[in-house]
Amino acid sequence: MGTLTKDNYIGSQGPYLGIGEAQFIKRPAREISLSHRFRKLPLVLITCLLAAFAMSVMGPQIPLVKQFTSLKWGFLIGFTLLALIQSGICSRSLRGIVPKLFGIFIIVATVSTMLFSAHLENGLQRVVSFILLWIIAFAAPFPSDPSVRLHYWTVSSLIVASVVTLSSFASIFLGGGYMSGRLAGITSNPNTLGTFSMMFTVGMFSLILGQRKVIYYPLFAVGFSVIFLTGSRASFISAIGALLALLSLSGHQKSLRRISLVVILVLFSIQAVMYAFSSKDSQNLFNRERGFETREIVWQRQIDSFLTSPLIGCGLEIQESIASDLRARVGGEGSYTDILSVAGVLGGAPFVMALLWGLLAIFTNLRKKLARSKLNHQISWEMCAFGLLVGILINSIGEAYMAAVGAMQPIYVWVILGTVSSIAKFKPNKK
Repeated sequence: MGTLTKDNYIGSQGPYLGIGEAQFIKRPAREISLSHRFRKLPLVLITCLLAAFAMSVMGPQIPLVKQFTSLKWGFLIGFTLLALIQSGICSRSLRGIVPKLFGIFIIVATVSTMLFSAHLENGLQRVVSFILLWIIAFAAPFPSDPSVRLHYWTVSSLIVASVVTLSSFASIFLGGGYMSGRLAGITSNPNTLGTFSMMFTVGMFSLILGQRKVIYYPLFAVGFSVIFLTGSRASFISAIGALLALLSLSGHQKSLRRISLVVILVLFSIQAVMYAFSSKDSQNLFNRERGFETREIVWQRQIDSFLTSPLIGCGLEIQESIASDLRARVGGEGSYTDILSVAGVLGGAPFVMALLWGLLAIFTNLRKKLARSKLNHQISWEMCAFGLLVGILINSIGEAYMAAVGAMQPIYVWVILGTVSSIAKFKPNKK
């Protein structure tokens, strides 16, 4: 069989990565060659899943958009079955606090849906989507190795965000992509593009901190410029919040010099974009009309729904318009008020606690790693995951991503939180 090396050993959780304390067993050479040939297959499958959900929110000019509104659920079901077959039920991933808290939310939301839904099949379909998400995030995570899983899901999310952002940026030069004076690019809505561009910008910034490739600097500037042109205030605020969170992790002088260059690039890119593309008819972050009338109406309606059933909420069924019945759920425009209206205090509190606990866990573990070693390629991807989590969760204050499973963002968030909960045995420091 030849000399024993890291290439012909496999750990209990997957291929040898040079980390952890896996128990290694010898594998036949034929099995090794097959595993190496298909070692990137999980990355391809994850990218296809996230791309299917991203396709469903693209603009009508993109082929097969309407079909993917339904096809994405087939992708999710197929991926879940594949994860169950490949990984089975992973008891280690279910031991943390995060899967239990998310599970409590699903149980409460199921009860409230069955009690208050006018059209039960509508609400139960949404319940099933959350159950599928819980399975791939916690019960049958794929790939099974947590470190590989975090890397693959983050790379896949960044690939999709990059394609959407750069294609939308290119649409400017093709004479299209604007909607009511705001850049929508290839997406169906400027705010949707703003979210993808925020993810792209945060990803580039993370790679700038941990790697030395010059290409990330202009790409970062492009991403920030696209956010500016969308006029999405939620995306701009979430991008700034994510960048500040990443800066709180890094205190190296080399990183600070890179950051200074990034700030200069951002300022120049914004000025260039304002000069080249702004007009009296365009709306960007600086000249867009102020006010949150639509969001305020929906937020107030969601709070009213919550107050009618503060303990368990009104369920997952969504009404297409604001109905007179206060128990009718009005989705959109804000994840956390929506979650309260769905599952009340008994389900909403565990939901938010799961998000905060996972964020604090990954932040604490990254701080410990950076205290022991300098930024490197591997840590930069973990920082990217942390930055994306912060950005998406802030963005969800004004958008409905986390209150449903209809977009790629909540899938990514819960998979990463599940990965963190399986890696980190996080306990707050006791003074």
